[in-house]
Amino acid sequence: MEVMMLGLLGALNSGVTLGLANTILTFGGVVFNLNIVVN
Repeated sequence: MEVMMLGLLGALNSGVTLGLANTILTFGGVVFNLNIVVN
């Protein structure tokens, strides 16, 4: 039972990490594009 909980926690954690990285990359891309448009 505890092993399943740890596995679930690990999957959730990696999902959150991937989501966070994706958000940062998307935001970075938008800022980069805005800088090109402004300049």
